[in-house]
Amino acid sequence: MNAYLQRKCRSEQQLMNELSKLLASKDYASKKMSELLKELGFYYVSPLFVKIPHSVLKDLSVLLTHLKDKKEDLRIAKLVLCFLARIVDVFELRYHHHALTSATSREASRAQSFDMAMSTTSNLMKIMETSELNHASFPRQATCLKLYAHLCRIFQRSDVLMLRIKPMIQKSPVWGLLTADKKVTASITGKKDFLTQIALLGAAFHSIRFHLTTDEQSYHFLENILQAAFLPNAAASRHAAATLLQLFETSNEQAKQVTAQFEVFFARFRPATLRVGDQLATIYLVRLCGQLSRLPITGDSSSGASQTRAASSNLSNLLDFSFDTGDAHGHSASDAPAASPPPSPIQRQRRRVEGITVSSTLSSRLRDLFLDILCAPDVMGGVPKAVLLVTIEEAVKDANAECCILKARGNVSLFEIAASLLLKVLGEAIATQNVATLHRVVRTVQFTAEALDGSVLQMTGTTAHHPQFMDRITDQIITSGLLSHANAFVTCQSLRALVWLLPRASSGVNDKWPMLTQRLRDLPQAQLQPEARQTIAEAFFHRAVTQPSLHQHAVDHEMLGKVMQLTLVWFQTQPCEWHAAMLVRIWTTALRKCLATLGDAVFASINAVLDFQHRTLRIATERVHQSTLLFLSHFGVSHLIQQSSLSWFHALVLRLTKHMLLSASLVTRRLSVNVLAEFHVQASQSGCQEIVSHVQTLVTYLTQPASSSSSSTDVVRASRIHTQEVKDTLGIQDALRQCLALRLPSKAPATVSATSVRNVEPATPFAAAGLNFSSTQQSTSSVLSAFDGMF
Repeated sequence: MNAYLQRKCRSEQQLMNELSKLLASKDYASKKMSELLKELGFYYVSPLFVKIPHSVLKDLSVLLTHLKDKKEDLRIAKLVLCFLARIVDVFELRYHHHALTSATSREASRAQSFDMAMSTTSNLMKIMETSELNHASFPRQATCLKLYAHLCRIFQRSDVLMLRIKPMIQKSPVWGLLTADKKVTASITGKKDFLTQIALLGAAFHSIRFHLTTDEQSYHFLENILQAAFLPNAAASRHAAATLLQLFETSNEQAKQVTAQFEVFFARFRPATLRVGDQLATIYLVRLCGQLSRLPITGDSSSGASQTRAASSNLSNLLDFSFDTGDAHGHSASDAPAASPPPSPIQRQRRRVEGITVSSTLSSRLRDLFLDILCAPDVMGGVPKAVLLVTIEEAVKDANAECCILKARGNVSLFEIAASLLLKVLGEAIATQNVATLHRVVRTVQFTAEALDGSVLQMTGTTAHHPQFMDRITDQIITSGLLSHANAFVTCQSLRALVWLLPRASSGVNDKWPMLTQRLRDLPQAQLQPEARQTIAEAFFHRAVTQPSLHQHAVDHEMLGKVMQLTLVWFQTQPCEWHAAMLVRIWTTALRKCLATLGDAVFASINAVLDFQHRTLRIATERVHQSTLLFLSHFGVSHLIQQSSLSWFHALVLRLTKHMLLSASLVTRRLSVNVLAEFHVQASQSGCQEIVSHVQTLVTYLTQPASSSSSSTDVVRASRIHTQEVKDTLGIQDALRQCLALRLPSKAPATVSATSVRNVEPATPFAAAGLNFSSTQQSTSSVLSAFDGMF
């Protein structure tokens, strides 16, 4: 038993010594060597080791050169190549770290160890070039090619790699499969070395995908990559399709090259299907072909850049959350330019593909290939579910209004085909109760419903009659218990899908919105986490605001009001910091786009937020309060003054006074002062004397000294909050007095020393109002920056 444990639990040093002994005795392919390599796997495969054993690297390189083509030798060679690939991975990390580390900071022992490892790795690369890449065994040659490509990338010798693999790719007999000739295909697949040739080609494209730059891929191998992507049942097709998709999404110039190569390839080979046998390769191809089919048609001005620019401009104006109040302050845009919000993903995508067109022949052919997959006779049994769902997404994405009317195949439209397939797949997923499949199917349902909503908006706008293509899916989601599924991810995804599936309230169709909103209100906290609730609120916001704006329609104010009330209910149940971001986005959009219909609701929700206090979650509540006050000072006050709504003003002043005097956070108190000062500035510029007088009266009351009488009935004056020390600490009186210095009576008592007054250096309009926040306001500025350019 002790001998067994000693043999099975030897240290790494003992194994290294034993390996050297076996090599010295030329015992290369014995049973001892096989067992020793299995033990080495404990150190060089399972854990993440951080050192480079150059002695083991040297011994393994020597061992590899002495292994022949016998069966046992090939097994040992497989283990040796696995260890070498693992060691080279660690060496690459050390190589980059060594390049970034200065020579003075390196220790002499570590530098010497690294130099020895680098010398051994260079020798391994020479061994690969001289013997292994031309080995008689094709599987061993393919494995060595991947390792050699990795070494070429480390030592920046991509030119040598390209010279090695380019002739190999061009001379491969596998390319005859693209002709689709049955006799040629039978002669190629009937050869004994067909599978090894496929594996060797797969290793070559693996090297191209992972170890060459995008410029080298597109300049030297683009034609071969595209042809390899359509090879049937080959690993090379997976690597080639993934490389093509990466090239198309990398830059505008490479997207043009990929598009042009697709035109040539489809005109020459005329592929009959996108189903190439490998599931991942098919998915990559479907993703790429979907993006190609949505490019503008060459010479078609109706689908050109004009509509894209209009939609992008409308979206940019809508999603500007920079709180630019220059007009309200009487400043022009040139005097105080506001920073533009970062572009949305939709804008970035549209800007990137601008100038790239595709022929109508290729575009229609790609759409036909999608329909061939969706309408295949064996679609439910022969097509993998992942391929089917991805094809549905790419087929309906950015679909125009005609897709709701025109018949695609079998006297049914595209959305009818997608809905019927999704209904079958969803039924199977519900029956099997596979959580991963169920979540994926419901996500595709949401995607299809979103695309259908966009097509309906293109057709007649927000008041259009909602098509009934997805009604059966909606009923199935509601009745099958997915809204209360045991898995929280499925529940969340089902609720998000239902947000897009239900028809808009303006369409007059069967209204199930009360059921959904009540369900969302009653959700237990344990069933749906705050992150999941945030995604549901995002879905509401996108359907109410983003989707209509993309199609040049007005904001859906009814849905925007629903998400505002829902977010407010969730905030009052369990305050979270994401409520601040969502509420600010809703309030900003509502005041800009729906002031007449949602103005009262916005300020009522603001009052509800400022009134709310939570017993335990005080930090999150304070964050939402501070964001609300920032929104008021930078955006909300100007709208209130413009509407001259005294009822809104009086309600807000009560909350501001409460937070200014009673809040436990100094930041919240200072922000309340900020909002009150902004009220005075805006009202003075707009000539609203009643608001100006009200603020002056409040400031005069607050600047009076505290009463020394202990029998005072004024709760505020009798409390410690109104004492001189607290007011001096907060600087409330100084902030208000500097804002109203020209209007207050000159006999107003001073509350701070001359030294503290000299320390105030107003540099901005808010600083002039005494709002020079100290270190306690660092968190406030970070909160403000989080909402500038929110989208």
